[in-house]
Amino acid sequence: MEIDNSRIVIATNRLPVTFKRAGDDFVVESSVGGLATGVGRIYPGTSNIWYGWAGIIAGSAAEKTAIRQRLSTINQVPIFIGQSAYDGYYNGFCNKVLWPAFHGFQQHVKYEEHFWESYVELNERFAYAIAEDTAEDDLIWIQDFHLMLVPGVLRQILPDKQIGFFMHIPFPDWEQLTKVPYYKELLQGMLGADAIAFSTDLYTSNFMSSLKQMGVTENAEARIVTYDNRQITVDTVPMGIDYDTYRSAAQSEAVEERVAAVGDKYSQYKTILSIDRLDYIKGLEEKLLAIRQLLQSNPELLGQIKLLLVVVPSRQDIAAYQVLKQRVESLVEEINTVYGSEEWQPIEYTYQAYGLEDISTFYRLSDILLITSLLDGMNLVSMEYVASRLTAEGALVLSSKTGAATILKEAIMIDPFDTESIVSGILEALKMTKEDQQANMKKMQETIRQFDLHRWNSTFLSHLSETEVADDQIFPLNS
Repeated sequence: MEIDNSRIVIATNRLPVTFKRAGDDFVVESSVGGLATGVGRIYPGTSNIWYGWAGIIAGSAAEKTAIRQRLSTINQVPIFIGQSAYDGYYNGFCNKVLWPAFHGFQQHVKYEEHFWESYVELNERFAYAIAEDTAEDDLIWIQDFHLMLVPGVLRQILPDKQIGFFMHIPFPDWEQLTKVPYYKELLQGMLGADAIAFSTDLYTSNFMSSLKQMGVTENAEARIVTYDNRQITVDTVPMGIDYDTYRSAAQSEAVEERVAAVGDKYSQYKTILSIDRLDYIKGLEEKLLAIRQLLQSNPELLGQIKLLLVVVPSRQDIAAYQVLKQRVESLVEEINTVYGSEEWQPIEYTYQAYGLEDISTFYRLSDILLITSLLDGMNLVSMEYVASRLTAEGALVLSSKTGAATILKEAIMIDPFDTESIVSGILEALKMTKEDQQANMKKMQETIRQFDLHRWNSTFLSHLSETEVADDQIFPLNS
């Protein structure tokens, strides 16, 4: 099947746009989050179609009709979710079970049986909505852990359809997987796809090993699975960013004006940037404990550095996130009180989401980007920072537990569970010469420029459509 002749049908939990009520009407905004915004940069303005939740609990039939009509103009189809389904499917099984379990945080798993019932219901709702309006040559591409059952349901409805599935988050090993309620059903759902891919070789290996444990016929070396009289390809295809978008934003007049307006405020410091969603997987507490240790062990840095701590609101309805926010803010207050003065505060903390121009300004202003994720499927922020460094100066201090660490090999790697490792990484970045910064940054820029979001898209779809992938399309993971 030729990709050029096929419409791509995409399904994600969240559409790339979010509806919010404004009186009797709606305001439509860009969604926040790497998946919706990342994939969303590829498909707008095309004939492809996108299914997902519009970010609002729609009440009346009139509201639903208005949302459908508005989205139809941009080839998007809403999947409506009621409050009880939202609580069970999204806040429940997705974010209180799958998210913590797949990231190794069993202590945060809170399972209730109705969570699974809601998850099944919503996955079936997605599948039937997609099947209702699918043409013969369409390629269906299901995205991420919210929709693991959708490929299996679609396979029952459309047995000959080409279906792909990409897992953006880590895939756990067998021991961790078996702690997840209904893990067998989840795996069987994924196996409804013809092509399955993950961000790193480790996650791919974990998936293949789990299938072996379940008695599914698999060839780990060839990455071929035989299931239900079908052959399924499994591969590692790391997601990149839209390099040109971030590069252009960093060079834009608007960002230049912002940098000029606030640049003097930070020019006397070495600025360390942290941009993360509020999430326990991001290592926010570990980051702050390392900053505290850095200042305690290196008093000569007092008044010389500043951490720009940007925390993006996320999953605010979940207790674990509310507690985390309190802990982060308590640590920020403690560090600023103990080590700061009237003239200087070591941490400048903001809790809000920012648009592209503001984010690009942060990237331009910062000497160091510090990523301390405890486990992260990819971490696109690290790539965005690299793309935005116009002079190729700057240093990336990157957790070895991110998928991005398999790509950005010239970064300063740290163990996010080891405070001394984080401190050492920051000190190395502070001491790095301009020449070394530029040499490392240029190599990373070339990597993410070549293997960008569009290459990720075309590589996966080539697998799905059974067209042969050229050697130069494969990510250089083992080089």
